[in-house]
Amino acid sequence: MLKAMNILLIDGAVLLAPLREAGHNVLHFSPPEAGSADLRDILKGRDFAPDLILQAEHLGRRLLLRGLPAANCPKIFWAIDSHLNLWWHRYYARLFDAVLTPHPSLWRALPPEWSHPRLHHFTKPGTARPFKPHRERSHLLSLVGVLNEHRYLRLKLADLLKIRWGAAARQGLSFAEMLDLYDDTRIIPNESIAREVNFRLMEAASCGAVPLTQDVGPDQDDLFTPGEESLVYRDAEELIAHIEALIADPERAERIGRAAWERVQREHLPGRRAAQIEEIARALIAEKEAAGNAAHSAARNDEPGILWLCAAQMHRSWHAADRPAALLAQAESLPQTPEILAYRLRLAAEYNGASAALPALEQILAQNLHRGDLDLNLACSLIAARTKDFALALQFWLRQSLYGKAAQKPAPGRAAAKPANLYELCLAWADLLAKAGRKAQLGMTVNSASGIPECAWTTLILAQNFAPGQTPAADLPRLDKI
Repeated sequence: MLKAMNILLIDGAVLLAPLREAGHNVLHFSPPEAGSADLRDILKGRDFAPDLILQAEHLGRRLLLRGLPAANCPKIFWAIDSHLNLWWHRYYARLFDAVLTPHPSLWRALPPEWSHPRLHHFTKPGTARPFKPHRERSHLLSLVGVLNEHRYLRLKLADLLKIRWGAAARQGLSFAEMLDLYDDTRIIPNESIAREVNFRLMEAASCGAVPLTQDVGPDQDDLFTPGEESLVYRDAEELIAHIEALIADPERAERIGRAAWERVQREHLPGRRAAQIEEIARALIAEKEAAGNAAHSAARNDEPGILWLCAAQMHRSWHAADRPAALLAQAESLPQTPEILAYRLRLAAEYNGASAALPALEQILAQNLHRGDLDLNLACSLIAARTKDFALALQFWLRQSLYGKAAQKPAPGRAAAKPANLYELCLAWADLLAKAGRKAQLGMTVNSASGIPECAWTTLILAQNFAPGQTPAADLPRLDKI
């Protein structure tokens, strides 16, 4: 029998009972509010030496842990909401030895410097419920979820279901009430905000309804086999066709619903998730022991900089009303890596005005600092562009073209095509960022009037400032590609 582990579980209450039932000693910490917490304070006064630290992202109360590098045990981050939070997850994950995520394909699509070497496909577990025959169910279709202007596709789906089949969408139900409704429903249509695997998929399958969901690719297909345990659609026409076919063949609907339910019983209940965590943790422990107790990958000395990058990104995306004076002051005491310097300049330019950053840009050029670094050259170039100083903005583009890594330089044939104005410069940066894998940052909001872009999509948006009016034809292929 494997030795039980001392597990420090940060949030992730859904895993508490199954980990304890598996025989592990679990200390659960759930802070009352968002912000930061020090690992040493959590453990202070407790006779508890963790063999594993597992932090689950809390969607409504984000927590940054300090002191992780000092813990001589594996650290795992469950990045639940990666599809809308990779813009800070990509930094925070550096403090952990492994990342659990429902969206490994999104992580793997990132450039190496933004991804993580140890990714594990891991979703919220299903719920153990008895299977109810479809002939005993009262509802053909049910849709439960928040309905507002931020959920445009869901509003359209709700309208379609009501107009075509008289099914009214519901919101405000408790979790138990929602599952009871799904138990009494034959088909659960699902939409996603960013082509991600969401909770509704597992909830529908747990209740033996047909999961009828958008085609979001392998992250979803690996959980439930399309055509056998789920049905997927690419557009409204396919959605309608699937529902009409299931109405015409109720026995097929029940076969798919039961197959989805059986898959949950085999592979997706909480006990199986606890076993997955144990397998991953023990592999990390063995890896560390094989390395002769050398410093573990997550035992980093750059924790202050990583946490600062996370806080800076959150401040930028949430457009906090207060000027980030404390964050900027804190950055002065950090090692001035190209990444820290780039985001320090971005933050200052976005809140204090781009013109205020120009002396720092001139100093970077004069000292020839980090001449081939993409983060820094991009930030400096687009800060200069915000001030309409094309000559200064172009110098940073040329630095990147000459000295950047091969994957972060213009494509062959484009290097010689020097941009002639700010509009062309933004297009050139957008092409380079797309080539480097930095296409978009789903979930991060950018102030179109002052934001300093860091991906291809928002750089194309910035380009419109220098080509007013309708979207220029030259942009359309780029927008479609991204």
